[in-house]
Amino acid sequence: MKNTLFTFSVILCILGCTSTEPDEYVPMAGSEDYIYTFALHNDYLYASSVSKLNIYSLSDPENPVKVKEADLYGSRNLSIMGNDLYISRSATTVYSLATMPENPAYKSNVNVSECDVIASNETHAYTVTKANTICSATVQNDHFAIFDLINPPHGIPIQHGQMGEINALALYGNYLFASGKDSLTIYDITNPVAMHAVKTVNNVMADQLIIRGNTLLAFSNSQVKQFSIDPANIQNISLISTYTL
Repeated sequence: MKNTLFTFSVILCILGCTSTEPDEYVPMAGSEDYIYTFALHNDYLYASSVSKLNIYSLSDPENPVKVKEADLYGSRNLSIMGNDLYISRSATTVYSLATMPENPAYKSNVNVSECDVIASNETHAYTVTKANTICSATVQNDHFAIFDLINPPHGIPIQHGQMGEINALALYGNYLFASGKDSLTIYDITNPVAMHAVKTVNNVMADQLIIRGNTLLAFSNSQVKQFSIDPANIQNISLISTYTL
């Protein structure tokens, strides 16, 4: 709740406090100061407008301070994975926040757009490029690719191929969870270039996968399926509950 209040206060400041327009002025979508999306990382808030990435320090929650305004191509999709910031639009650029979170350092490019699906750890990005350019469209032949983030070969994937319809990805140690049209497949990614399926759970269709500790949440519209993950044996994944939000 406290983080929500912090974020809300910063949003108000972005949309009002720094504007030279009248108090009732609200930036329109597409204008230079319209904020598309936010991401939080420790004590920093990242806010993306059409052409800028604004970075705010929340170390003093009562007085958020803008510490950086970067001329980065605007994005409708910001995400934090580990210590990396992903900025997605027609393609995705990865920036490291490990050393100086107030000054993101370029790390790599990944050929996925804001419509596509991505899951990443510190070394690799696992991506699904949607076969249809409409974000919400259902397709049958999505393209899967793995990118090396440590030694990126100029945006060329180290592994790629077709995986059918994939709507969500999530990482759990050396395993990748992928949700398709009507099933959940678990892949062993100990060696990313030789990843292989080790378990399929039928009758699971999810638009988003979230793993917290040893629990997997699979979201589809307003339905949530909750699974228990056995870290000693990944094949022992079991359904805990199904409920409607």
